[in-house]
Amino acid sequence: MPKPKRISDNMPAPRKRSGIAVAAMMRKGAGTHKESEVRNHNWKEEHNMEMTLKEFRVEHSITDGAEMADALKDWCSDSVVPALCHGGCEVEPDGRCEHDCPSILVKLGVI
Repeated sequence: MPKPKRISDNMPAPRKRSGIAVAAMMRKGAGTHKESEVRNHNWKEEHNMEMTLKEFRVEHSITDGAEMADALKDWCSDSVVPALCHGGCEVEPDGRCEHDCPSILVKLGVI
């Protein structure tokens, strides 16, 4: 007796849709645009938590190179160091915070 065919055996392969087809479906309200919006949404770009070195120096009241050198010396011996994050995260010296911001030592190339 032959093996029964599954429904999926008769279905054609899914086709790739061009941007024009997706735009047409969006206008018609087919619902597939919601999936493409979620897939193409870049959370990291919209909610970038990483701060610049200049912002970091202002936040930590570091005004010149001597103060930065002293701070780096202290941080090199600590088990946690500040991350370049607007959230005020602290991480391991060679790590990244939950917002994917590097530690100050990684950013400066010390580690």
